[in-house]
Amino acid sequence: MKLSVRMTLFNFICLFALTILVFSILYGFSRKSILASEEEDILRRSQVGGMKMMHGFMARGRTFPGDFLAGTWDNQTFQVIQNPWDLEPRLWKEGMIERDGEHFLFISIERAGEKYLLGKNVSTSIRSLERIRIVAWYLIPVLAGLVLFIGYFLTEYWLKPLRELNRALYKMSSENLSFRFPVASTLDEIEELKLALNKMLHSFEQGYFIQKRFVSNVSHQLRTPLSSIIGYIQMLQRWGDENPKIRKEAIDAIEKTAQEMKELTENLLSLSRAGHIAEVKNIALEEVVKSIIEQWQKKNPQRLFRLLVNASPHLKTSVDHLKILMDVLLDNAVKYSVKQIDITINERNVTIRDYGAGIPAEVQNRLGERFLRGRNAVEKPGWGVGLSLAFEVAEKLGWKLIFENATPGPGLQVKIVFSSAQTGKSDIGLLN
Repeated sequence: MKLSVRMTLFNFICLFALTILVFSILYGFSRKSILASEEEDILRRSQVGGMKMMHGFMARGRTFPGDFLAGTWDNQTFQVIQNPWDLEPRLWKEGMIERDGEHFLFISIERAGEKYLLGKNVSTSIRSLERIRIVAWYLIPVLAGLVLFIGYFLTEYWLKPLRELNRALYKMSSENLSFRFPVASTLDEIEELKLALNKMLHSFEQGYFIQKRFVSNVSHQLRTPLSSIIGYIQMLQRWGDENPKIRKEAIDAIEKTAQEMKELTENLLSLSRAGHIAEVKNIALEEVVKSIIEQWQKKNPQRLFRLLVNASPHLKTSVDHLKILMDVLLDNAVKYSVKQIDITINERNVTIRDYGAGIPAEVQNRLGERFLRGRNAVEKPGWGVGLSLAFEVAEKLGWKLIFENATPGPGLQVKIVFSSAQTGKSDIGLLN
């Protein structure tokens, strides 16, 4: 059952029940008011002693209107004073009674020490009230149908924005992921839903293009090493059995190429993960950097990683992204230098300094391009993906990377500058 039908039925049932409840309350209140008015009329028109009323009856000096039923108690015996409606005395009692379609209202009063039971025919008022009740019962189904009709169209009108959202989502595909729902300035529930959908679509678009770019990079970069491996395998098939030197050369080349492919795949996977939102939490920067340096020292025992701490700031950031960034920069420092590597923690930045050849002038303005390699990197293993990954991670964290040749040289100095305010693309900020 569609939501519009369910909402219409729900509204109809609620309004129908409310209408019956209100009518019942009004009917009961009207009946009570009419009976109270009739009681007041009996009290007002009844007289004990005094002036004789026209068409009234006289009994022991007591005068009552001619249309009243009146009786009293004489020595605990009930005596009828007047009975113009020929109502059996056994039926007389305080309150409302009915006989042959006629309604009588009795009340008891006390005058001059005597107790009287006075009654009045209130059939006219009761019949008028009953006619109103019958008309109302006929009107209720008509009103219910009108409520159902109006409720259906109101529900359709209220659900129109949801139907438009539904149609727009059905039409979406990978070709138009940039589509966003227009959001009005009046932020009702529908507009809040549009905001949530726009946020979700933004995440989908980012994820889709990250995946698309990853597949493109992998297919482009793996073609060359795979061709190389196939070539060496063919060389082994032709001359491997006869020439041990060629066999060893081919096996070594295949192993080296496979290791490079593994490194490339890991870099590309890290590059794809850099675009995803990671857990953000408060960290002590010094502890995290120490942990990263210890891992690199174990992997490279022949190198010296020296940590200098000028400050111990706390950051609200992603530990995973920070590790990716530090790993890329330390990997570059290990590849392009042979001496020690200095890591300095300051209040608002971390500096990584190596003592290698520095950055060639021709690539200084192109740092961060994918698969870019300078002339001093030709003989080094790698694919030119690392710095691209570093720049993407830094952008994600809202930080800056500053590359400059060390002065005095030799060497390269990379400065990771933190954001002191919420100015990046993620919720990153310096806490200390």
